Amino acid sequence: MQITRIAIRRPVTVFMAVTAVLLFGYVSLDRLALNLLPEISYPSLTIQTDYEDAVGVVGGLNRISSISRPGQSEVVLEFNWDTDMDIAGVDVREKLDLIEFPQDSERPVILRFDPANDPILRIQVHGGLTLARLRDVADREFSKRLEAVEGVAAVKVVGGREEQIRVEIDERRVAELGLSITQVTDILRQENLNQASGSLYDLDMNYMVRMVNEFRAVDDVRGIVVADDGGRKILLRDVARVWRGSKEREIIARYNGSESVEMAVYKEGDA
Repeated sequence: MQITRIAIRRPVTVFMAVTAVLLFGYVSLDRLALNLLPEISYPSLTIQTDYEDAVGVVGGLNRISSISRPGQSEVVLEFNWDTDMDIAGVDVREKLDLIEFPQDSERPVILRFDPANDPILRIQVHGGLTLARLRDVADREFSKRLEAVEGVAAVKVVGGREEQIRVEIDERRVAELGLSITQVTDILRQENLNQASGSLYDLDMNYMVRMVNEFRAVDDVRGIVVADDGGRKILLRDVARVWRGSKEREIIARYNGSESVEMAVYKEGDA
């Protein structure tokens, strides 16, 4: 009743007070930080071992699940949101210390899930080009432009085919020249260089010197001198077959059932 009585007697004062509250609220709302993917610490732990075993009950545990693979097991512990994960981690380690694991198994590894380690966007690149060309375009053009965007930390390209120059050495021919495969490998490594080579000082300027001698084409690799046979230079093409091929693939990306190239975009921590 007191508030009602004041509002009736002093309407201008009440109107100004309400207006001030609304104004401050609007200004605060306009300046309120908005993050599509805020920093969140999920209350979960993953115990990775080489053998599956039971995990003791820990305080605050909400759900437990396990994924078993040949020779390995992952036990996922999900806790309540108000659980102190530092204390929960200590409790889990204490429970694991009470378990006798087989002698040939490694100690369990406890992993904390961090959503910041996952990409915020996955882009599929597909079209009428070859998988090697798609990979090259995504790696050399698209990913470079995306990495320049404000807030993007990195872009990881997977799938497709990565081109590489393959060298198949003729062991018999190399042995006849008194060489070993290791020596030929060292020669290849020495001839393909791109590394810093010191600094050059000129008055008040400091220039970084870089030695660049990279292979540009398959013929550059074939023309490497690997030995000297009585004054005759032995080239790599004389003792090995050199051709342009693809790296062995570990990841295959698909879009609508067809192979493609995937670009995973990762954001910066405060983006």
